[in-house]
Amino acid sequence: HESRPSDSATEAIVPARSPRSFTEGELVGVISVVIPAGQTNTTLLFNLLTIIMGGAFSCISAAVVFYLFTQRFIIQPVRSLRQAADQVTLSSDNAVDDSGQEMKAWDNALAITENIKTGDEFEKMANAFHQMLTRLKLAHDRLRETNRALDMRLGELETRNIALYESNKLKTEFLANVSHELRTPLNAIIGFAEILKDQAEQRNDDRNSRYSNNVLESGNMLLGIINDLLELATIEAGKVEIHWESIPFEETLEAILNLTRPQFAEKNLHVITSIDESTGRIETDTGKLQQILFNLFSNAIKFTPAEGTVEISARKYVDPQQRAMLEIIVADNGKGIAEEDREKIFEKFLQLDGSVTREYTGVGLGLAIVKELTAILNGTISVGGQVGQGAIFTLTLPVARQADQ
Repeated sequence: HESRPSDSATEAIVPARSPRSFTEGELVGVISVVIPAGQTNTTLLFNLLTIIMGGAFSCISAAVVFYLFTQRFIIQPVRSLRQAADQVTLSSDNAVDDSGQEMKAWDNALAITENIKTGDEFEKMANAFHQMLTRLKLAHDRLRETNRALDMRLGELETRNIALYESNKLKTEFLANVSHELRTPLNAIIGFAEILKDQAEQRNDDRNSRYSNNVLESGNMLLGIINDLLELATIEAGKVEIHWESIPFEETLEAILNLTRPQFAEKNLHVITSIDESTGRIETDTGKLQQILFNLFSNAIKFTPAEGTVEISARKYVDPQQRAMLEIIVADNGKGIAEEDREKIFEKFLQLDGSVTREYTGVGLGLAIVKELTAILNGTISVGGQVGQGAIFTLTLPVARQADQ
């Protein structure tokens, strides 16, 4: 790479040297290449378009592959499961209308879940869904059979209810008619017994007087039972008429006390009354209120031992609905009523002591009538107290007639 220089002095030729080596990175020379600009731009544009088209084709291909993959392995199994669920829903909707179509819908649902073969988690889910549908179909078949049995049973119960209604209607009419027919001769018996008693007392005939008194007491007891039966029959027949009127409560209470005073005196009972001055007047049915009070007092007299105490109190108060209420409490010091028996005593024809040797007489209608009449007057009746210390009956009635009555 180097020329051989000459020696001018001697004009002799200097022997040639060995070529010099180059180091890495050393500049040896420069090559200049000139290319027309138009040809370069065309090549760049072509390359750019090729890249864009390749990218677009790749994206479209990826989208198509992704769509086909999701359709085949994700969406289609989900749609099949949804279709199976729709078939189950269809079977439930047609359960009453068409039993054959219901069974076909269940079979379609089971076939759909059985035909899902994707070889992945969706197939496992379809198998689980198929097993669930199988158990559900079995339970559904059992439920359908149970419903059919219940329908038959309901039909029988409906027939029996109609028969019971007719029987109850006949019983009510029978009680009303018989009670009415029995009262007429019984009143005559009581009247003649009173005449015989008076005549025996005038003749100082103790024997006949005692006999007449026994007839009179038995007749009055039987008349009370007949009156209770007639009242109960009237209530059950729905023929109770309410005559609303404003009455002074204290006077009404005093009238019932005077009526029952001989019964109190017979057992030498002490009657303690505590009537609040604010009781005033109450708008109610006088006859029904008197019957309620009479039955409560008679019940207290029956179960209070001789020389016992009966306390009667009354007061007015305002309930949470801002209604003026009248509270009447009748308490005795008899045997009392156990907590588990406090609802039973208001049932018809029920005696807590049902033996033939029971101490107290009666047919178990007094408190039942009290409860029915109290409900008619829109009141409530409850019982409290402790066994061995006596019973406490609390009667609550609205002071004024309600607007919808």
